Amino acid sequence: MERSDRTRARILERLETHVFRYGFSALTMEQAGELAGVSKRTLYKYFPNKDALLEDLFRRRFSLMGELVDSHLSDAPEAWFAAYSRIILLLGRFLSSLSPVLMRDLAVGDPRYWEMISAFRRKKVFSVLERLIEAGRERGEIRTDLDPKIMSQLFVSFIDDIANPNRLIALPYSMTEVISTMMDILFKGMLSDAGRERFPAVRLDLPVEGEDAPGWKEIIGIGRNP
Repeated sequence: MERSDRTRARILERLETHVFRYGFSALTMEQAGELAGVSKRTLYKYFPNKDALLEDLFRRRFSLMGELVDSHLSDAPEAWFAAYSRIILLLGRFLSSLSPVLMRDLAVGDPRYWEMISAFRRKKVFSVLERLIEAGRERGEIRTDLDPKIMSQLFVSFIDDIANPNRLIALPYSMTEVISTMMDILFKGMLSDAGRERFPAVRLDLPVEGEDAPGWKEIIGIGRNP
């Protein structure tokens, strides 16, 4: 990796935690430079504006996630359940890392950032889950009357409909609760009798908001006195 590429990667890495925790609507280029430990001039050398910075930041996160997804795949048919569970866990942890503040920004800000998240799910997650579901069918652990393409599409469509910023900020539930319930329903529904006997229900080890952390309603101002 060339020096310029290393500098760009370091800037994005340092800003990623801040953006995913505190959102991006209030972030200025000057503040971004301070957080990244570079001058404003250096920041503009790599990112001509805030939109370019955010696009590269989200693109970097999805590239790393894609590599992680691929690392969990195996050619062994019997390994489908382990790979499926790990990939769902990875996706669940990613969605849970989207703080209420960031979700609000995604809901009211430029739609291209959420579209990048949706595109990653449709292109990467869909094809991987279809492959794993087919492997489970071949082993008799997933119902043979279910089409892998339809099951994979249902999964991605479910997330697109429920796990989107406008929908989530209107629900009185955390991202963890939404993802866990969704996976419990989808996974149990596609297992065959043999699959249910062999595998326990998928349990997602997702981060949980602390009691003192502001919830969805507090963040978006629902329920506050005028």
